Amino acid sequence: MVLRDLPWRKRRTPWRVFVSEVMLQQTQVSRVAEKFPAFLRRFPTPKRLASSCEQDVLSLWQGLGYYRRAKNLHAAAKIITARFGGRVPQTSHELQSLPGIGRYSAGAIASIAFGQAAPIVDGNVVRVLSRLADWRESTKGNIANEWLWSTAEKFVCGAKSPAVLNEALMELGATVCVPKNPRCMVCPVRVCCAAFKANSQEFVPLKQTAVPRRTVVHHAFVEIRKGTMGVQTRPAKGLWAGMLSPPVFESATVCNARKLLRERPEIKRIEQFRGEFEFLTTHRTIRIRVYAVEFCSQAKLRWIELEKLKKYAVSNAVLRIADAAAKK
Repeated sequence: MVLRDLPWRKRRTPWRVFVSEVMLQQTQVSRVAEKFPAFLRRFPTPKRLASSCEQDVLSLWQGLGYYRRAKNLHAAAKIITARFGGRVPQTSHELQSLPGIGRYSAGAIASIAFGQAAPIVDGNVVRVLSRLADWRESTKGNIANEWLWSTAEKFVCGAKSPAVLNEALMELGATVCVPKNPRCMVCPVRVCCAAFKANSQEFVPLKQTAVPRRTVVHHAFVEIRKGTMGVQTRPAKGLWAGMLSPPVFESATVCNARKLLRERPEIKRIEQFRGEFEFLTTHRTIRIRVYAVEFCSQAKLRWIELEKLKKYAVSNAVLRIADAAAKK
């Protein structure tokens, strides 16, 4: 099995491993591969990231989603610089003291960057371990969690190279031991896979019942003046926290124009509905309705050029809002 050619594997340093593991949390490998090189060119060390402003960090994070990770990475860089002398800590215990670093990320960084015998358990590893043992129980809950972590620890403690073992487990789950139609005939460990022998690999691990997804409506209000758009800084918590966006009103259902004007007194009038689109978060479907409006003179807005919007700390959804509003 050959490892995929990924940018963070070309030159291994603790900081590059650290950044890649944070970026890879809940984000597709292909998208991280696109964003990683530019981010590391701008922030090649923890000190450089720590000394940068949050808006610069968020602007380079654009397209990766889950922007709290960027904030946590920024905060972690400051701690690494102040408490650890600018060096990424080596142990799983120390790594877990940093914002946004849980047991899995700490194990991955400690093992890959420093050769520590630290276990890892993510979705790919769960699938590999479950099939190797033909674990026909739920992978959720305390009993399963304890079994998974203890099994992963036995594996890594018995390996000549914890880094190679852990990366192999992740790669195996991502490219061979996939959820549907696993590629068992090219799997290097099929001879010791209990699920393969029992022909149970298609339903191990057991599928979890999906949690119903909640739908909310966001009404986005956009005024464009001479090629500029009015934006505000989002609250420190919630969707697009701390980033720029046009004023947005959230509701459980679609609201009529009269109600929207009552809720947003800074709007002088709603000129036209410009369309809607949806995007998904972990637990919600966000339905965004875009309105061209005229704001009152006292509205507290920052006006930025539409052509330069991508250079600011904005989400992909805000770029789509701007495109919808700018169409004639």
